[in-house]
Amino acid sequence: MKAIRFFLLVVFLVLIFTLINTSQASNTPSKANLSEVAFFKGTWECRIQGSPNNVFRWSVAEGLNSLWLVGFVQVGQNKVSNDFWRLVNNKIERYAFTGDGTFVKVESSGWESNKLRFFGSANQLTGELKVRQTITRDNDTEFRALWEKMGKDRSWSAFSDERCTKLKSTSQVFTFQLPAPSGQYQVGTTTYYWVDNSRRETYRAEIYDLQTQSLATTPRPTNLRELVVYVWYPARTDREATTAPYIDEGFALATAEEMGSSFGVSPDQFIQVVTRTIQTNAIPKLEFAGASRYPVIVFLPGFGATPKFYTRQLEELASHGYVVVAINPTYEAPVLFPDGQVITQSSTFDFSSANSETEQQVFNQAVKIRAEDVSFVLNQLERINTKDPQGLLTGRLDLSRVAIFGHSLGGDTAIEAMKRDRRLKAGINMDGGSYGSFFSSGNKDSLNCPLMVMSHDGADEALQTFYQRLGANAYRLMIEGTKHTTFMDFGSILPAFSAHSTTQEKSQITQAIGSIEPKRATQIINAYTLVFFNKYLLGKDEPLLERISPDYPEVLIESHL
Repeated sequence: MKAIRFFLLVVFLVLIFTLINTSQASNTPSKANLSEVAFFKGTWECRIQGSPNNVFRWSVAEGLNSLWLVGFVQVGQNKVSNDFWRLVNNKIERYAFTGDGTFVKVESSGWESNKLRFFGSANQLTGELKVRQTITRDNDTEFRALWEKMGKDRSWSAFSDERCTKLKSTSQVFTFQLPAPSGQYQVGTTTYYWVDNSRRETYRAEIYDLQTQSLATTPRPTNLRELVVYVWYPARTDREATTAPYIDEGFALATAEEMGSSFGVSPDQFIQVVTRTIQTNAIPKLEFAGASRYPVIVFLPGFGATPKFYTRQLEELASHGYVVVAINPTYEAPVLFPDGQVITQSSTFDFSSANSETEQQVFNQAVKIRAEDVSFVLNQLERINTKDPQGLLTGRLDLSRVAIFGHSLGGDTAIEAMKRDRRLKAGINMDGGSYGSFFSSGNKDSLNCPLMVMSHDGADEALQTFYQRLGANAYRLMIEGTKHTTFMDFGSILPAFSAHSTTQEKSQITQAIGSIEPKRATQIINAYTLVFFNKYLLGKDEPLLERISPDYPEVLIESHL
């Protein structure tokens, strides 16, 4: 099946290349022009010759920016690849990204004698393959795409020959599918809104009302701590169900101006991409898989970030049999409450005129509040494991096996929470800082729970000093070519914004995700996160943690065992 998907991938590349230029026949190459591909917009049904059962659909649409076209290949109900192409120096460049980690880049100078020829390469984890394709237009509703590869003797051999017919329905909406997680389970998701009656809210902020599309004029109905918690879990298989949106409209609206600029798009385009274009793999409220109880992992995002910006990691863990509970830090990151009000970021976190001491105090307080959130959420999980009002989690949580991890300020919170709450058996600090009581001046406490400190390339010595204070079963891991935001989804979702941006190469996100290829970074982060939790929650023997692996030469790892 994997070989077939790569086949289709490449095939789909072929198709995609085709759509890039459809001018009238000429004896000499014309200048490539994306306006000539209107013929290919719509949906095509394609069959691989010699394999009558290998059928896929190729859908093509125009991006919001006229310099780009976008498409995707679908096998059954599953989107298996996305592609983007643009006009650069009178040549058509096309990029394709597939769920199995393949990246294809090819280019063409345009049509010649009714044929469109592309040359380039397909990169997989196993190496690079030189490829070319020739697309021949038969008539207004049919074309043929021949895909070839270069052998070791530098000769070309055909490996995929597709015939495509245009379907009657041509109404298409561009989507960008997140790569599927690698575990055995499909992923379900749900959301909880909880109020901690034992704590008053510390922060205040502007509140936006989605219903009236204006700022709320009255305060929240309660002055208690309110939380939104997102859950991903192993679910039964249902390939026909609709997946959950990537980001809710509340967070998107509250951050559109700043985040849109960071991704090189307008605020409206940012909202469209994160709420409608990007497709997740999780199905809302899907029935749990089997009859088992599953171990629980709590997740804390970085400052100002929604947990949804870590969806690839969270879906991956859930697909391997973990219930992942992600806490949105109210008043730090904008969040949509069930009553339609969007809680924005508190002015407490406006450091424009603050000194470093004030910033340290504010973040120390935030870590304390977040750690209290964790203990409250664990209490709530005990309650709904007995009786869940949604009917989903009742009896499904193995609360004797609970771990925690977080990124940035969330990593600091993981340390603080493990100090405070013994229900947490293990944890990962992903590129955390030095906030919280554990890092306060004069504190020489050690932490005697299994812990991994995962950091970006060139991280400061604070993490090294922290690592030395850990007890047994501690690991320090650094990934070459990474930066602080590599641990988020940004590198993976960046192509979804490319179709809407003329300034993508200069965007802040492009500069902030590091030199490592995003798919490779995600593969490494997911691999080490998974084996750590497998070892300390499931008791599995995981050799990957014991030494530097030839499979991951980018990773430097040391341990206290």
